[in-house]
Amino acid sequence: EYTRLPEEPVYIVKQNCNDYMRVEKELHLMFSEKRNRGGSCEWFTLDEEDIKVALDYIEKHKAS
Repeated sequence: EYTRLPEEPVYIVKQNCNDYMRVEKELHLMFSEKRNRGGSCEWFTLDEEDIKVALDYIEKHKAS
């Protein structure tokens, strides 16, 4: 699905995950309150603690 970018993204991590679709869905649920454009957007505004939580979650599900 094509998602319009509000600006050029900054990538913090790029990781191959087992069941990446589930990982993405879970991250979307975890941070649903932080969606941009009133919750109708694919993009999120995360603080440093949110990013740590996301990185920890991704680390637990990375592909071996």
